Amino acid sequence: MSDPSHPSEVHSALDDSPLHEAVSAHTAARINRYLYLAVTLIILGGVGAFVWLSREEPAPEVEQERLEREAVRGAADTRVEVIQYGAYGCVTCRAEYQGRQIEQLLMTYEGQVRLVFRNWPRLEDNDPLTAEAAQCALDQGDDAFWTLHGALFSLSHREYLALDSVDEVVGLAAGAGLDTDTLRGCLETNWHRRTVEFWEENADARNIRGTPTFFVNGQRASSVAGIEAIIRQELGLES
Repeated sequence: MSDPSHPSEVHSALDDSPLHEAVSAHTAARINRYLYLAVTLIILGGVGAFVWLSREEPAPEVEQERLEREAVRGAADTRVEVIQYGAYGCVTCRAEYQGRQIEQLLMTYEGQVRLVFRNWPRLEDNDPLTAEAAQCALDQGDDAFWTLHGALFSLSHREYLALDSVDEVVGLAAGAGLDTDTLRGCLETNWHRRTVEFWEENADARNIRGTPTFFVNGQRASSVAGIEAIIRQELGLES
């Protein structure tokens, strides 16, 4: 017969008791919970690390000369330069383009005024994509830029919003006669993401808060009438 007064015998008796079994089960459950928590944290940490490592690659570097290159409508040596900050998702810019208001000014003062368009792609979700597409088109020449520029602004706003993928933009460019293989390669590698960022920074430096915003020989204007008034002043045609 075992002697309960002996420590080893007491321990042996407790091992077989219902109380011990309950404590052991509780301890095991706690250990399992801790193991589950640890495994969960490891998995989540791994997923987080994967997301961090697979995040979007930095924009490719673009030479400064190319960053600063712009498409120009009109002769480069005209007395007046009109710079438009706009976005292809800008409803007012679209209306002005389709109403040929800026085009009319260029015709009225042909040979004396040139136009530059700078993208401020912060209005619609697909503005950065179309801004990059315009820069990719510029790689094919000024005419290619203005051709795609016109095709983008000739769409209705609803049609424009549907240009939410590289395939859609390339399809539009194909209809405009651009080299679509080159354009696709440029877009799929985000080749001109940095160029778009460069001109956004330029707009920020000039305190652009909305589109369209115009500068005529450095003087800010917000309407076609204001643009023409400055043009006439710069050309010495004030009435």
